[in-house]
Amino acid sequence: MSENRVWHRRVGVALLLMLAAGLRIWGLDFGLPILGIRPDEEKVILPALTFFSGDYNPHLFNYPTFYLYLLHIALAPAYLIGRLGGHFGDWLDLLHDFRVDPTPYVLFARSISAALSVACVWLIVRLGRRLGTTLGGFVGAGLFAVSQLPVREAHFATVDGPQAFFVLLSLLLGMRILQPKARTREVLRASIVAGLTASVKYTGGIVVVPLLFVVARWARGQGRSPGRWILGTGALSVGVFALASPFVVLDPGGFWESFSRIVGYYGTAPEELAAVSARPSGWAQLVGYLSDGLGLPLLILGGLGLLECARRGGGAITIFAISYFVLLGVGRALFSRYSLPLAAPLCLGAGLVIERTLRSLRVPGRAWVAGVLALLVAWPTILDSVHFDRLSARPETRNRLVTWIQDEIPADATLIFNVPIGLIGSLPRTMAAEHTTLEDLLAAPHEYLRKRGEMLTALRERFPDWPPVPRYDVIETGSPPFRFDAQRALSGTDVYLIIADRTPWAAATPVLEKLAMRQGEIAWERDPKRVGGSAPRYDELDAFYIPLKGLEELSEAGPKLTVYRLRRSGK
Repeated sequence: MSENRVWHRRVGVALLLMLAAGLRIWGLDFGLPILGIRPDEEKVILPALTFFSGDYNPHLFNYPTFYLYLLHIALAPAYLIGRLGGHFGDWLDLLHDFRVDPTPYVLFARSISAALSVACVWLIVRLGRRLGTTLGGFVGAGLFAVSQLPVREAHFATVDGPQAFFVLLSLLLGMRILQPKARTREVLRASIVAGLTASVKYTGGIVVVPLLFVVARWARGQGRSPGRWILGTGALSVGVFALASPFVVLDPGGFWESFSRIVGYYGTAPEELAAVSARPSGWAQLVGYLSDGLGLPLLILGGLGLLECARRGGGAITIFAISYFVLLGVGRALFSRYSLPLAAPLCLGAGLVIERTLRSLRVPGRAWVAGVLALLVAWPTILDSVHFDRLSARPETRNRLVTWIQDEIPADATLIFNVPIGLIGSLPRTMAAEHTTLEDLLAAPHEYLRKRGEMLTALRERFPDWPPVPRYDVIETGSPPFRFDAQRALSGTDVYLIIADRTPWAAATPVLEKLAMRQGEIAWERDPKRVGGSAPRYDELDAFYIPLKGLEELSEAGPKLTVYRLRRSGK
């Protein structure tokens, strides 16, 4: 390859990475400083901070711990500098700093997700070259760079983005096993990364399936026993998973309690989400999420491209995509972000189809024509990515509600929320409200909640004058372990009822609806939907209020919120 072509290729990769980074950085501060507006981020960031206490048991095993430990290590220099500079005395000071303003911590964790998503673009280029097509890899990487699904998930500090990165890295290392003169060390590297992938998120363990396929082919080619190498590869991957998530083994009771609850949740219809029982199969849900997140044209081309991957020697990619699709499709309660690991194989497959079609037709100037075709195929999802970034860069309805409450509602007023809707923790509570919450947490049946109650108790003892005024008597009416004391709630002088738009996660009970109609007068209301527009489509299981489709129909993100000031009976 000439130096000129190498230079052009490097410039092309750099431009793709810059494009991907721009789409992922735009709106990265979505919802801040309110932590709960993007659900599940706290379940990643808070453990990484509490590990500084010296207790590396997460006590909640919704996720394995490898990525939580990585984030903890990444935060360690800042914690060390803070201690040396006298800003932190110990880990409780760090947690207090996080509680006062989580913005820098969340932005740091989100930046890692964004960086790993950008790195996926580079890995797709490498996979394309491994399959013998630089152009196909470029086109696939470009499609991934602009598609809404990866752009969307790169904005948040959840484990799904890191899982997608480690899946791609595992597939790339697995394919290197089949290169000429591959040695045992290639098998070892791929096995280690497969174990780490499973330790980022349990479903990532499915990468072991294509790895075993590749190792069996390699062993036969080397004249070795495939069975022994398959067993050895599987054992090494499991061992690495256990080392990266040690408390799965050291705390088997806690692990099994969380893991069995997760499996039961996703395999059946939870009582609080009765709508799940009426949902289509998990496979149909995945197809719908991929169609929303990638666009139907790209999804169709990507599906055909998985066959092209297998034809070019990338059977491991095809096997992973099929295995992952089958595994998740068994469940019923699937979140849209679970489809993310399928995005890169589908984008790469679409790139391969475009490249092969142009080559078969002997089209001149294939690189330019491929770029135009990729733009046409990706145009719907490019628009969705831009609309998503536009919404995420603006204050959300819950941001506006908190500002209004602090500006307009007097201190010590009672605020009743129909359900937790992602802003409860951002409102300073009266001591009575904090005491009730701590009592409920300390008496909770799950060790994770009890540990959290102990942590909050220690923080309250260390910082009795925080939070600053105004404080509110915040009351939640649902979501165990919290209780709703109606007599206490309605006994105050200033009582406000906040109701979010009806969704599976935010639906006012009939009692509260009647209360609002009988004793309430609207004090504030915010509806993000454009007047006369069509209804956006949301992930109805995720308490996250940026839609999957119809983003252009919103002026801002967030649920419709209505604040009622409640009059005393008889007035």
